[in-house]
Amino acid sequence: MKRIACILLLLPVLLLSACRGEPPTVKDAFTLSFTVSQDDVDYAGILDRTEDSLTVTMTAPYTVRGTAFCYHDGGLSINYAAHSTQANCDYLPSKSIPTVLYNACAYLSQAVYTESRDGEDHFTLPSPYGDTQLTVADGIPVQLCDPYSGLSFSFDIPS
Repeated sequence: MKRIACILLLLPVLLLSACRGEPPTVKDAFTLSFTVSQDDVDYAGILDRTEDSLTVTMTAPYTVRGTAFCYHDGGLSINYAAHSTQANCDYLPSKSIPTVLYNACAYLSQAVYTESRDGEDHFTLPSPYGDTQLTVADGIPVQLCDPYSGLSFSFDIPS
């Protein structure tokens, strides 16, 4: 009789755990505006990720406005106004804004779901310099915290 009672008590728990759907995912293509502070300077820009490339275009402050870092299969192009150059991705400092964004986006397919809280999903991303924390709403990144660089990005869909 005790066995039957135990089985009947465990049955709802098993059924509820079986109903859990697939964990949330992060979309692999998006265009987002971002803000971040580094060394007491507020930066802003546009992050454009497609299947084939990643472009980080700086919009603030005025000293970097219009500078675009375009990562593609052929490497890295850095563009400003009519000027352009090709570079090895390793030439940018590991704690620079474009490098941190590039490293995070390069590992999006390996994002590990950790929890959902307040309508947002939380993931851990591996990176060459340790784990990065990513917060997502409806599959779109809303925040990225990189402990190695100390950078914390906030993302919005540009208007």
